[in-house]
Amino acid sequence: MTIMYTSHYVAVVRGQVTKGPENVAVLVGSDVTLRCAGTDLGWESFASDTTTDPLTISYKADLAMPDKYDLITEPPGTYDLTIKFIKLEQGGRYKCKALRVGARSSTISVQVITFSGETLLLFLH
Repeated sequence: MTIMYTSHYVAVVRGQVTKGPENVAVLVGSDVTLRCAGTDLGWESFASDTTTDPLTISYKADLAMPDKYDLITEPPGTYDLTIKFIKLEQGGRYKCKALRVGARSSTISVQVITFSGETLLLFLH
């Protein structure tokens, strides 16, 4: 009698961005949604001052500051960030980041440009 053993290996890719956000321009006081898709994701923001550390907005399903941000995770794989009633100082770089343990994470950055809605008139002589 011969006994055969079969081994199966399953590769699990953790933390992958499959669709990244796009740059946007928005008026102060509006809501803006940054679209991202993938698995095991998080959002960070960077102030225009590049010497400061990034601000963690979300980590997987956990959302920091729900009064300023909202996270849309349906249908599965969706990871859209809504900035509520955006302020001028919230303009800057935002990063949708795949979370990987012990490996370099993939990220896609997006620039959010905010406008106050004020019009500047320039008269040349």
